[in-house]
Amino acid sequence: MSEKVDILVISSEMVDENFVESLNENGEYIGRVVVSGEKKEFYSSLDVPVEFLSLESRNKAFLRNRLLEASSADYVLYLHENSSLEDDTIEELFSALNDRPEANLIYPNEVIFWNDVETVRNFSDYAEREVELLQSLAIENMMPETGVLFKSEFLKSSGGFDERFCDYEFYYFVYKNIKKLKLKWAEFAFVNNRLVDTFIDTSYRSLAVREVINFYDWKKEIFPLLGWKEDENVAFATANTIIGDRLASYIDFLNASEFYRRSLFCFHNTVSLGKLFDVYMLMGRFDDAFALLGEGFPEDERREREEKLNNVKKIISGLEEAVEKGEVKEVIAVMNEVAGYYKGAPIHNIMGVIAYLNGDMESAYRFFFKAVTMNPLERDYLLNLTDMAKKLGREEEVEGLINRLVKQG
Repeated sequence: MSEKVDILVISSEMVDENFVESLNENGEYIGRVVVSGEKKEFYSSLDVPVEFLSLESRNKAFLRNRLLEASSADYVLYLHENSSLEDDTIEELFSALNDRPEANLIYPNEVIFWNDVETVRNFSDYAEREVELLQSLAIENMMPETGVLFKSEFLKSSGGFDERFCDYEFYYFVYKNIKKLKLKWAEFAFVNNRLVDTFIDTSYRSLAVREVINFYDWKKEIFPLLGWKEDENVAFATANTIIGDRLASYIDFLNASEFYRRSLFCFHNTVSLGKLFDVYMLMGRFDDAFALLGEGFPEDERREREEKLNNVKKIISGLEEAVEKGEVKEVIAVMNEVAGYYKGAPIHNIMGVIAYLNGDMESAYRFFFKAVTMNPLERDYLLNLTDMAKKLGREEEVEGLINRLVKQG
């Protein structure tokens, strides 16, 4: 096989000890390596030419685009320094390309390492059925973002990666270009990824879904199995509920609530009503949740929901009062038990306050960030997050979060 690929590396704080060795093992298929960051000593053992762009950015989309601009190869493969390839990964990727020469994106399987736990993700082949990926509204579950072989011209002609999406750039690219994509799964290829951090800003994923549903035909492409001809109102209600569920899985409860309301407008049903009640509870919008109890729940369900709502209100009130009294240790002691019953935005806000009182600014920021993601309209959560962002110099991150959740979509 004479074809070679440029390896485009996004620098990271953590480095997989097998990273450079894995590139050398695949060296027969590598033209050169381009690295987004500055020169590091371990690259001296690399057997192929390497170039350093010396860029500093936390925006992966920006780094992907600059790396692509620096490449001249027909094929590129993005990696992180905390990832590595098996010794035959690139060979298997090109072998899959040979099976479908028109493919412009070839993806491997993935092995994830986190806290000494190894998880293997074996994917499926969506060749010639790419649009089916839309139906999940969760493409991140269908393929890895690293170790993917691209035809460079396809990437460049498609405009590269949308830099609004920072660390969800790959999947937004797939969503946006699904009709132009020609996919191929490399069944026997694997990329290894060592997770550096489990903190994910899920608002990028939520925004992607909210944009995607405006790109494509609901009846033919996203929800073709909902029985539109039998009862269009029920189908629209179901589609809106599915979208709400996906946004809720990204803890964007504000926008999830909007789609649950749309569902109820199309066809009043207790399923969507119950989901709306649940997200109001998780947002800490207890009065709004209480108002829904008279909207048609069966009596036994209504009583059960009312009981939980009252219990949660008492728990949150008690925790907030305890923190104000300085009983931080007592609150921490019961928090795991409380979180098993209720994991809403008020809990994350309280944990943020406790982290701040303990001097852990980074953890406080993350707790407040999650509380605001769950409910960006609550003034106290916003004040806590913006105050912490100022202390850490991360005001732009918070402004972006609010824009994604409230001002767009």
